[in-house]
Amino acid sequence: MAQPTNAWLNHLLHAPSVEQLVQRLSQSPQKRLVAQGSQGSSAALLAGAIAIRTQQPVLLVVAHLDDADHAIEDLALWSQAGHPLERHSFGALEVLPGETNTSLELLAERLALVQKLNGAHNFDHSVIVTPIAALMQAVPLPAAMAQLALTLKVGDEYSPGNLATWLTDAGYQRIEGIEQPGDFSIRGGIVDIYPPTGTNEDPIRLDYFGDEIESICGVDPNTLGSGTRLKQIQLISAKLEGLQNDDQTTSLWSLLPDNIAVVMHEVMELSEQARGYFERLTNPVGIYSPGAVFRALTARPHIEVNQYSSTSKEDRAITLPIGSLAPFAQQASDAVKELGELCEDPTRQVNVLCSQRAEHDRLIALIEEHIKPACPNLHVCVGYLHRGFRWQTDEGELALIPHQELFHRYDLRTSIRRLGSTHTAASRATDAFLDLSPGDYVVHADHGVAIFRGLRYMKPKKAPPGSTPGKTTGKSPTHSKIPGKKTSGGGEEFLTLEFASRVLVHVPVSQIDRVSRYIGGFEGKPSLSKVGGKRWDKQKEQVQEAVKDMAGELLRVQAARAAMPGICFPSDTPWQTEFEAAFPYEETEDQLVAIASTKKDMATNRPMDRLICGDVGFGKTEVAIRAAFKAAQHGKQVAVLVPTTVLAEQHERTFRSRMADYPVRIEALSRFKTTGQQK
Repeated sequence: MAQPTNAWLNHLLHAPSVEQLVQRLSQSPQKRLVAQGSQGSSAALLAGAIAIRTQQPVLLVVAHLDDADHAIEDLALWSQAGHPLERHSFGALEVLPGETNTSLELLAERLALVQKLNGAHNFDHSVIVTPIAALMQAVPLPAAMAQLALTLKVGDEYSPGNLATWLTDAGYQRIEGIEQPGDFSIRGGIVDIYPPTGTNEDPIRLDYFGDEIESICGVDPNTLGSGTRLKQIQLISAKLEGLQNDDQTTSLWSLLPDNIAVVMHEVMELSEQARGYFERLTNPVGIYSPGAVFRALTARPHIEVNQYSSTSKEDRAITLPIGSLAPFAQQASDAVKELGELCEDPTRQVNVLCSQRAEHDRLIALIEEHIKPACPNLHVCVGYLHRGFRWQTDEGELALIPHQELFHRYDLRTSIRRLGSTHTAASRATDAFLDLSPGDYVVHADHGVAIFRGLRYMKPKKAPPGSTPGKTTGKSPTHSKIPGKKTSGGGEEFLTLEFASRVLVHVPVSQIDRVSRYIGGFEGKPSLSKVGGKRWDKQKEQVQEAVKDMAGELLRVQAARAAMPGICFPSDTPWQTEFEAAFPYEETEDQLVAIASTKKDMATNRPMDRLICGDVGFGKTEVAIRAAFKAAQHGKQVAVLVPTTVLAEQHERTFRSRMADYPVRIEALSRFKTTGQQK
């Protein structure tokens, strides 16, 4: 039942339609090719096949930011199957000209690609994926890139203080322990830096002797232990200043290799998105017009890949033998049975792609349960495909079905770019004890609630027969001043926890992830757990059941909301611009991000679901006011729910004051209103 990924990918790689495209691309006079019939993720796989067959770079241009993220993940299938294919992402900055707040990771990714294009990097067997808006945004000239990068070598004199200043100015955040891309920390002569994805894959550590860099090495993000030694590193700045002008910038296409081929997916949608983006700009500094972008793209050999195409006689389209998949039943068992029905045609090879090994194993169990007799032409492999499709071959049909499409779990996998790093923030546990003081209540995963009594240095001893490992009784011990440091004598730092009956348990610092700060839902002192008792296990079981019930309810609510159509609000009106400009204060960076994100949600056709957190006075109300004003302009009523009567009265005055110059009616509903007013 299991099948290697390259088995079905080879069908696509050597398909007659791919052969036609490769042959026509080799004919230099022919610059425009049209391929029609695209479905699902076929365009991304087609771009990868062309790069592999021609051994040349390919620029894949898509309409939306999410399309680019999905294409990058789809292209990983070629590498998984053993084909030499490099993937490069060139994302769009989600800011308007003049705005300075953007994602450090996204900007660093763009600049890292520009750095490679300016250098001697070999882009053969490569696919560069970019949304159309990203191509419209300028990039630094090669001369300007030197000001946006910092190269550090072993032996350089560059003090930790100067490095901290550069990192802060470059958009990095200084914290106690690095957890995600964009973080850095300084502890004495040790500087840990977590560069954004696109520059270095893992964190790096600089060990100083005075102001001299004595060593540079990689860092395991899970353990924060030193790894491979490096001779030098390069850090990319995320300064937007200077990138949004016409003097120090150029276009990405001017830096691309001469032998690159362009694949444009859904040209009409590309044109519409480019036009919409350009028309929203009031000051298009550092932005190229849609016409300039398309003239540059079509000047190179290019393939227009569309679901439907209209072509002239001179541009005869190549028809891709691709069809769409029929939707599967909502119930998992029914969906698997329908999968079995697809396999009844012996000429059809059905391939299901699971992104996780656990999904793979579970699906095989369901297949064995619901599909009898077994289908020899049904194969399950591990790999991620965003959207499935059917491909006609000389032998029959090849059906490619993603696991999430089979079971209707489209939204469970979110772009890495949107979530942050692919690494887990395990360093949070490693540094957790830094926030604890003796006397604080903590929770041990195995034993329950205890009191943290401090740290002490101990040499592990063999426990006598029948005793509880790591368990002593007595008064609280003293703790060391050097947490977690091992010595050549074999000793180690231990956290001492006091449980009920003054039982002490010493937990090695290497197992700090088993201990967390106690967070109670009430004031007062919690009762300590008894080591070896069953009460803690029962409490955990009860909590697990409660969490399962709550998760099930949340999933049911989310599924119901996802099935409902949302309200797709149009772009900002002149009134919206004037209203926002009348705000009497200067917005903070976080406030601007929250406002832009809220507007982006309102512009989609999905039900909005966003939580904005901030302390008192951080500007949450203004975010709500702007969203409410935008909705009211387009004929919608807006309800603002608040927890107290006083807050309702305050918000009524605030909203009326801000919207006094506009024909918007604002009323409050509370116990301060008469019965007639409430009705």
